Amino acid sequence: MQVTSTPCLAICRIDPASGLCIGCGRTAREIGDWVVMTEPERLALMARLPDRFVAEPGLAAARAAFDDAMAARRRVGRRRRA
Repeated sequence: MQVTSTPCLAICRIDPASGLCIGCGRTAREIGDWVVMTEPERLALMARLPDRFVAEPGLAAARAAFDDAMAARRRVGRRRRA
């Protein structure tokens, strides 16, 4: 079985301002093309993704807001079960 490299964090939300996924930093086109890319192409793209979060401060802020919302949701969930 072949393992495919992926930057996906299962957040899958496109930031409207940048057009990039707030989870992985890929464009919708790159996400769609992922299955037909070669492993070297995937690795090359993955190497460039961190720079996108630096170049697009709004993207990093959107990801941080998502992370905060999920953390708050987990805290609320724990209180209900207790």
